[in-house]
Amino acid sequence: MAMQSPLRSALLAAARSPRLEKAASGTRLTRGVVDRFVAGETEEQAVATARDILGSGRYVTIDHLGEDTTDAAQANATVSAYLSLLSALAPLAGESAAGGPRPVEVSLKLSALGQLLGPDGDRIALGNAHKICAAAEEAGVWVTVDAEDHTTTDSTLSIVRELRSDFPSLGTVLQAYLKRTEADCADLAGPSSRTRLCKGAYAEPATVAHQGKAVDDAYVRCLEVLMRGEGYPMVATHDPAMIEAALRLAGEAGRGQDEYELQMLYGVRDTEQLRLTGAGRHLRVYLPYGTQWYGYFMRRLAEKPANLALMLRALTSKK
Repeated sequence: MAMQSPLRSALLAAARSPRLEKAASGTRLTRGVVDRFVAGETEEQAVATARDILGSGRYVTIDHLGEDTTDAAQANATVSAYLSLLSALAPLAGESAAGGPRPVEVSLKLSALGQLLGPDGDRIALGNAHKICAAAEEAGVWVTVDAEDHTTTDSTLSIVRELRSDFPSLGTVLQAYLKRTEADCADLAGPSSRTRLCKGAYAEPATVAHQGKAVDDAYVRCLEVLMRGEGYPMVATHDPAMIEAALRLAGEAGRGQDEYELQMLYGVRDTEQLRLTGAGRHLRVYLPYGTQWYGYFMRRLAEKPANLALMLRALTSKK
């Protein structure tokens, strides 16, 4: 089995280094690179960018950056930030067709909402997420719960299941590189469910996660489960081979354009995003913002070795 590449290992280790985060935050060049892939540090900047994306025919999901919170006050501040954001997004949400995709969504990390706050962490995160989901429903905005490292998966999926009793449209994220994910896809492919499938962004051991080329094979298997299910698959990838597989599997399953969507990161393959949108595909842009951009940015570089070159090329091209 292929081992994790040294470059990926180094980038993921750097993502959790406070010393490197401090150094990177103070470098003008780094800030210039980050601005290409993070929509600023303020709500106003995020909403303005979301407006532009929606104007191009694409959908948007907005992530207020932050995770691994071990302070209750910080978790409460994150809730307040999302409630303010949702109020600002309500005018952009518009009217979606009955049962059709909502153009505006927010993405949540439960560890930012208190999941790691000791024995009561799950209860705290559930309560905080419930407040955000209620506000989102009122604003006409979807919510998806992001995946984090494998140690949080059981907790996260348990909280998602509880929330879905009140908010059936709540989405969740599954990571194809985890060996458990194919079974999780089957569990989460029922009516009204929304599942975002990504390859995976954390440093995981071979005991729980596929490595190397096996991740691509697992991604296609998981996609097939979701496309044949009764839910709404959200295909999060920049990989042309995975996009081609998604379109093929959707066709084989007889899915219409409103019955699944593609997703890509803000600042990556922008020309391809617009091409797919122009071809009638629903494509949602993952739009992060906030001051805690460092860990997110480093994991994006580590997800795939080609991403480093991709992002560096993007600095000199709008394509």
